[in-house]
Amino acid sequence: MTVAGARWSAPRSKAAIVAAVIVALASVVLSGCSSGKASSDVSVFVFAGQSNMLGLGSQGTPLPPALARTNRNTFYWLPSTRTWTSTPLTPGGIYGPEVSAINRLARELGHPVAAVQLAVNGVSLAGPWDPSRPDGLYAAMKAEVDNALHSRIAGQGNSKVAGFFWMQGESDAQNPGAAAAYGVNLRRLLDQVRSDFASPRLPIVLGRIRAQIPLASPESAADVRSAIDRVAASTPNVRVVSTDALPLASDGLHFTGQGIITLGDEFADAYMKLDH
Repeated sequence: MTVAGARWSAPRSKAAIVAAVIVALASVVLSGCSSGKASSDVSVFVFAGQSNMLGLGSQGTPLPPALARTNRNTFYWLPSTRTWTSTPLTPGGIYGPEVSAINRLARELGHPVAAVQLAVNGVSLAGPWDPSRPDGLYAAMKAEVDNALHSRIAGQGNSKVAGFFWMQGESDAQNPGAAAAYGVNLRRLLDQVRSDFASPRLPIVLGRIRAQIPLASPESAADVRSAIDRVAASTPNVRVVSTDALPLASDGLHFTGQGIITLGDEFADAYMKLDH
């Protein structure tokens, strides 16, 4: 992508020269291009799942100022415009754990990081998230990540998927058949993620659902929880984050805003313990 130029006559004053330089630099930044060397490559983290990855329970709780402000080392993918932004996304007043996670990861890793999130309320791994479905959520996530990777972040280097975070399973726990198959389905999902992003040891962090899920039997919730633990234990470079202590909203299912922020922090801490 190039910046269209116009014929330009040299300004006659020092002030005019300075103004012209500022305008030229602003044009380069706004167009997403840079004639100089990129400052650093960008680690892209994918956040996927259902309502607790979406952050549905955060509605009504504003982000703390430290997380709400623009950060020059954190970027968020905006699917509606297929562009990157450094402003945290809070559609409808909600935010997911990606905000606190990538802020902490940027500090820990010491270079720019970015988040691509795709999460939908009330969906199962046995259904819409099944990676074999060409019209499913996995296919949509893969397409968004591909779009994000091909959209250069202004002033930065190349982008590469550096980690995958998964917070899902409540819907499967509400169906005994889906709960019993959760281990097989989760392993298939993680294998597909690593294959599609060409990274056999891609770091993966899984959020474990709570033991009490509305409309789910204790046995089915236990099936999903144990499946998450088994898959993590038998798959290299995967860790589990417990959500048992996170505060819940009044519906008994969704984490509060503070719970979402804590989940993101714990996602980042778990990632730093993996081989990255």
